[in-house]
Amino acid sequence: QVIQMTEQGVYSLSFPEYGEIEALSAHRLMQMTASPRHAQVFRENVESDALKLGKLVHLAVLEPEEFQNRVVRSPKFDRRTTQGKIESARFSELHVGKELVDEVTFEKLSSIQEALAQHPAASRLIARCKAKEQALVWNDRSGVLCKARPDMFSDTICCDLKTIKHGEGGPERFLSSALSYGRLYHWQAAFYLRGFKALQMGIGTWIWIVVETEEPYAVSVVEAHPDIIEYAKQQTGPLIEQYAECTRNGAWPAYSDRVETPEPPQWLRDKLYGG
Repeated sequence: QVIQMTEQGVYSLSFPEYGEIEALSAHRLMQMTASPRHAQVFRENVESDALKLGKLVHLAVLEPEEFQNRVVRSPKFDRRTTQGKIESARFSELHVGKELVDEVTFEKLSSIQEALAQHPAASRLIARCKAKEQALVWNDRSGVLCKARPDMFSDTICCDLKTIKHGEGGPERFLSSALSYGRLYHWQAAFYLRGFKALQMGIGTWIWIVVETEEPYAVSVVEAHPDIIEYAKQQTGPLIEQYAECTRNGAWPAYSDRVETPEPPQWLRDKLYGG
């Protein structure tokens, strides 16, 4: 069920509730790199295994009491046997409505929590940012309704908790990955800061708190340089305007309706002609 919001502001909403708000989000904006049609049909709640782990990490770190209430550590059952299947079914019945997490994943979550708690900068920022997982809704200057759900923010900073693979969490390597088209984390930062500005909240600093999901569960804290935010603004601004135009005229094109002949990439020409 789509939720139609009429008033801009800051709201306490679950992720499913947030997902149902009909508005432009950072993730929907990223779909504009494919086409407006891809952005139009995008839905927030599609979840991969990696996103599921990230969601559990966010719950454990940002809402530890809620994590205790909603998540249950599940022992390993040998579901190849009849007895194992019976025991598994009984355990599930005992914890109806809870999220069952296997022992390996539960231990991983505990290790990630501990790593963040022991990191001076990360733990200080998490404690400082009292507002956690609040939804922003604003009437953008482009004329479209926009939404965002920051992980956490204080009166001047917004922090984004990112889980990442082993060995990829160092500041330089993370930043290189963050700027790639597979992630576009800087787009998310610029879009969220645009929302804070529209709501006159005085938040202008963006910080990534990065934790690896394998031992040694290394942590880094990376502040987005102003040049990175400016670069993201220049990239996203025209796409937001294009999305607004599509909303106004009701036309959401996908790919070209003509036969196209794309120019070969330069690396191919170099190999072909010895550039």
